[in-house]
Amino acid sequence: MPLVTHLGFTKLAEGLPGLPATVYQGYKGAMLVRVVMNGKDEKYGGVNCVGTVPAALTTYAAVQSFQPDLILNAGTAGGFAAKGGKICDVYVASGVAFHDRRIFIPGTQVRLQPAYAWRR
Repeated sequence: MPLVTHLGFTKLAEGLPGLPATVYQGYKGAMLVRVVMNGKDEKYGGVNCVGTVPAALTTYAAVQSFQPDLILNAGTAGGFAAKGGKICDVYVASGVAFHDRRIFIPGTQVRLQPAYAWRR
């Protein structure tokens, strides 16, 4: 939001179809710029939609809706901490890869019950 506020962008009322994403737009010189955020999942208490799946879905929907010439992704540098990455580091990607990962949030561990516990 600091970027959106600094640039004086306005929020689009419609967002992205079928997603909780929020979209802000404005002009930087003659260039139309849109800032798209994943949004919050109201079904699960208004938590932020974080991780690779919400990012991929939001990016896909934004590409379909706006057909941009360039996509900049902000917010993934924390994933590089084990390799020395720090907040505010900038990376220029030469390719993409997907790998499954879990985001550990203290106090949110899933407790699985044995299958027999669900039988009557």
